[in-house]
Parts: sequence; C-alpha cells; structure tokens
Amino acid sequence: MAGSGGGSAADDASMAGFHDKNSRVVGTWKIIECVSLSGSSEATGIEGTEFVLSEAGDVTWTVTDGCDALPLFSCQMYEVYTYQNLQCYGNRTLLRFAAYNGHIIEFRLDQPVMSRDLMLLTYDGWFMLQCEKLSSPDVVPDLPYSLLPALTDGYFHDVVITSRSGRKFEVHSIILKSSMPGMDWTDLCGLEDSALETVLHYLYSCSLPPDLSPATAQKTIAATRHLGNFEDFRKKCDIFIKNSNLRNRLVCLMQEVQDCVEAMAQLFNPGDPSGTSPSHLISVLKAALRQMAIVDVHSYDIIG
Repeated sequence: MAGSGGGSAADDASMAGFHDKNSRVVGTWKIIECVSLSGSSEATGIEGTEFVLSEAGDVTWTVTDGCDALPLFSCQMYEVYTYQNLQCYGNRTLLRFAAYNGHIIEFRLDQPVMSRDLMLLTYDGWFMLQCEKLSSPDVVPDLPYSLLPALTDGYFHDVVITSRSGRKFEVHSIILKSSMPGMDWTDLCGLEDSALETVLHYLYSCSLPPDLSPATAQKTIAATRHLGNFEDFRKKCDIFIKNSNLRNRLVCLMQEVQDCVEAMAQLFNPGDPSGTSPSHLISVLKAALRQMAIVDVHSYDIIG
C-alpha cells in the first residue's frame, strides 16, 4: 500500500525536496484525536495509540486494545522529508512511514511554532491525527551496588582505624569481616592516608578507586605486603599499574607517529622544484623508512 501526503504531480514537479533532520520529531508520541476528512464517522479506536520515533529512524507502536489493524502499524521506519515549493516560496514537510515489504504512508507534518509537543499528521482527503508528545521518564543509571556511602558517612560505625598522620577512619566491623574474614584490622593502623583510603575503598566496594594513580597503587602494594590476606588486592593493583604504563606508552607512541608523519611531510615539499628530482625522492624515501623503522621498534617494545 502506498500513501500520499497530498498534492498533484504538477505540484511535485515544481518542488525541490530534501531530507530533514529527524530530531524535530524524535520521542514518544500519543494519538489523542483522529479527525475524519472524508465525512465518515466510523470509529477506528486509534486514539490512545502510542509510537516512538528514534534518532536512528525506527518506529515502534503500542496499539490500544480494540483498535483496527491498520497498515500504518506495520511500518518499522520513518523519515522527515521537506519539499520547497519554488512557486509559492513555501515549505511542505512530510513524515513518511515505511515497512520492509515496500509500502510507504505519507503524512503532511505540521507543528505549532510555539510548541514542539504537538504534532498534526494529515493524510489528505482521509483523516488527520493530532499527536501529543509524552515526557520521557527520568532513567536512573544502573550502578553497581556498593557500600561506599557507609564508609563516607560513617553512620553506625563500631571500629576506628587511625592512619600514620593521625586521621581517623570510621568503619564497620561487619563489612570488614565479610570482605576479609580472619583479618586483624589493627594491622591497618599506621598506614599512609592514601594507602589506607585505597584499602578501605576496596573492602567496601571490591574495586579500586576511580582516581587511583600508579604511584599510589605502588605505595599501597608496599604498605600491605605484610598482610597475608591481601594477595588478590595486590594483584589488582599490579594489573592496574601495568595497564596504566601500557596506556602511557601507547599515548607516547601515537605522539611519535604524529611527529614522524610531520617530519616526512616537511621532507617532501611539492612546492619546491628540486623536490621532484630522483635524488631528492630517494633521500625522502630513505628518511621515511627510517622514521617508520623507529615507530616499528617502539611498537615491538610495547607488544613485547
């Protein structure tokens, strides 16, 4: 089935068309009224139907109970298309719904200037759909469960661990025992602030702090080396240090690649008449190979 947003072939011949951005209609819409333009009073039950227009051009339908199975509901894609009438200097925007089996249904799209929350879709000669944009619910991020707020707030604490500087950390014995059974927590007293913070963060969240630095991780490994129950913790710190060093080396390698490219670009200057001579091209090629060899050696060091 194919539909049309209205207008004759002669009109279309005098118009220039271009794809519009879908952002103006992206969102969840609800059909609040269906007005017949053909004089028919037959009820379709389409009111209350909701549809979602995504940024990728997909459309999904949530049809109300008792609604007729209209061909419109089989459409899975949409696009916004604008015709510019060269005679009347006006624009006409179409909202095209399409299905994978090939049929297209076109509506003339009208939106009030003062409000983007209303949309009129007109299928000329048949009916008009008045649609209202629904507000998107606030999506709460699905964060991993963590006991860190208990550490931060310190409410109902029953243990106090003092760092080397005299800073007191209010902690909870039930959490410490569940994280590291059999551990004597007095062994943590006297650690440096950064090391003790890292250890407690791990015990309360089973993860390393997001702002951990390689230097602090190395310091924490050394500070907990006498603690026998912290092998997994030290292993995670060691992996973090290796990954951080690898990332830094990759950043340096990319900078060297950029420097090599700039150096080769300076060696070959198309504006210089002597640059096209065979001897100059050979020297440029040698220099380029030398730069590439340097990058390959550094890359091999990182991989190895």
